[in-house]
Amino acid sequence: MNGGLAAALDTGLSLKDAVKWGAAAGALCVTKSGAQPAMTDRKTFDNFLLRR
Repeated sequence: MNGGLAAALDTGLSLKDAVKWGAAAGALCVTKSGAQPAMTDRKTFDNFLLRR
């Protein structure tokens, strides 16, 4: 959550959109066990956001 939020704010997104990014990042991180396996690539992240 926090990493996604910070990354989105750094790219200039509004706070509202940055919170959506953070929530999406947090949701994707809990779909797999372990820190490294839970890391996702940008394409997967963008597809996840498009479906919401």
